Amino acid sequence: MVELLVAMSLFGVVLTAVTGVFISSARSVGDQRLRTAATRLASDHLETLRGLPFAELDTPAILAPKSVPLYGTTFTVGTDVRLITAATAGIPPANTAEEVKEITATVTWTAPGGGVRTASFTTAVAADPRASVELQAIGSITMFPSPATVGADGRPLQDIEITVPMGGFSIGTLVHLSWTNKDGTAGAKTLTSTTGLNWRGTIAKEQVLGDLARGAMTFTVSAGSLSAIYSLSLEGVVADPPVITGATIDRTPIMVARATGTKTCASSNQCQNTTDVVFFVITTGLDQSKDSVILQFQLHDSTYVELPLAPVSGESGHWRLTVRQSSTKFQSGVNRAFRFTAIRTADSTATPPVSDASAGFTVLRTVSVTP
Repeated sequence: MVELLVAMSLFGVVLTAVTGVFISSARSVGDQRLRTAATRLASDHLETLRGLPFAELDTPAILAPKSVPLYGTTFTVGTDVRLITAATAGIPPANTAEEVKEITATVTWTAPGGGVRTASFTTAVAADPRASVELQAIGSITMFPSPATVGADGRPLQDIEITVPMGGFSIGTLVHLSWTNKDGTAGAKTLTSTTGLNWRGTIAKEQVLGDLARGAMTFTVSAGSLSAIYSLSLEGVVADPPVITGATIDRTPIMVARATGTKTCASSNQCQNTTDVVFFVITTGLDQSKDSVILQFQLHDSTYVELPLAPVSGESGHWRLTVRQSSTKFQSGVNRAFRFTAIRTADSTATPPVSDASAGFTVLRTVSVTP
């Protein structure tokens, strides 16, 4: 009996020690499993960030902590971004092309025993030097009025305004516009820019002599080694041209949604009109069944758009256009020009017959567009 009691006591001591080892081992395995998961989360997070544009790495959306449930535990993934340069040991650079962002991903979780664990990993992302070099390009050339109405002598009835959006050129760059008149003389105009986005100029009507029989004139825009061609349609004067007696815009200023954070007017729902905008025109000398009134204005990206007004049923000479809320991205910041042009279909049975032509009368309204 004494021997049995001694043996049982020894067995209990051994069993207690072995149980502690098993519990400690199980806890260690569980902790290691969570640490492996945390390591994988941090590594995947850094790889995701490396695939983002350099400028977006330190935006609020990226820096905000994220919670990830896994294996019955909630992991918190935090991000820290710091601007450094390898050459200057962490001093922020003066040259954008030399920028490097140090990214640290820290994953925090609670271990099975109740302790808080963390795992941190750091990487560096360099700015793409190609991103700071904008390729030179000439955008879509705009002339107004287009088509141009010319008299019997081939001279336009009004000056011609030119807008050329360009990329990759400095503000001081001179852009040249050239053309050849009907009599063989050469025409030239220099376009300038104060913003680096659009180059503008005005050709005096006396400088242009078009050939109505050909129906168009060719203009060439040159900048550096690049060139682009614009074909300006020509139309003859309509007898007794129509007249716009009134043109109104019911919103002054036109309000647009403000771009916030890193968003621009190209982002969804940014810089769009926040209310309906109604354009109203009164004309004389137009047949509402076949003639038209056109509105032209500039969008947020500096391109132009032309929209037709619809005749108002039952009201002779009245035309209306409603731009619905959140449908158009207007260019904001300063006063913008809105041009209304009446276009009448010429009488093809006239002797001699004349082609369709824009009226020589255009109304301009300047309206403020603000965010």
